[in-house]
Amino acid sequence: MTNNLILEPNLLTIEERWDAVATFYNDLIHQGEFSDRELTGLTEFLYERLFSLSPQRVLDIGCGSGLLASWMVKNIKTVSVIVGLDISAKMLDLAKKNTQLIKVSYIKSCAERLGEAVAEKDGFTANPIFSQLSGNRSFDLVIAHLSLMDMYDLSAVIRGVSRYISPGGTFIATITNPFCGFLKTEQYYETLLESETKHIQYSSEFWKKGNFCKLGESLPFILVKHRPLSRYIQELEKNGFRLTRFADHFIYPSQFESIYLYMEAEF
Repeated sequence: MTNNLILEPNLLTIEERWDAVATFYNDLIHQGEFSDRELTGLTEFLYERLFSLSPQRVLDIGCGSGLLASWMVKNIKTVSVIVGLDISAKMLDLAKKNTQLIKVSYIKSCAERLGEAVAEKDGFTANPIFSQLSGNRSFDLVIAHLSLMDMYDLSAVIRGVSRYISPGGTFIATITNPFCGFLKTEQYYETLLESETKHIQYSSEFWKKGNFCKLGESLPFILVKHRPLSRYIQELEKNGFRLTRFADHFIYPSQFESIYLYMEAEF
């Protein structure tokens, strides 16, 4: 049996793996033979929602190589500030090349540290945008596009979002469908620490090996954490968010599974 589950990784491992696939990811999303828009209706739906919301100050969590920031700078006239946050320095180097930096600022950090952003020497205070925020709620839109599954500590991320989103602000999160991913996970696996076979429950949380479509074998796998859908909703509610929109109709051509989920919540 091929094991696609792993032990808890550390943040350095996550950062190194995203650095390793950054160029491939950028080419796939921005220049490849197919893109998110062609694979699913998710990106198109997301663009329509962003346009209708007409945000002014945007925090993009797990911004990658700047796909959303680039689109918003070009298409949403109301946007005055976009802050992109990502753990991968190589992703951010590519993002700076892909976007107009007049309205966009990028910060290298894991999203879990948003909750500590007013602390001294935390890596945020050196950035003028976060220095000005000083813990105040300043973003009317926070977005995590296909990134929450990659986060080490979901509770810390959502708690951090609640610190920086303005009252009445919108939080948009898109994720891969956890149930769909679970069905493709082996029902049993052997841990690396114990020669013991354990049964995997949908309600469990565990790290998986993930990849991109057509990802070359020479590139390392990325790390994706399975969480049940209820966990995402519970974290939103616990931190003062109200789920206002949910969509699950995004599918690959010729498949009947809902690959992606869209969640929108008001603070």
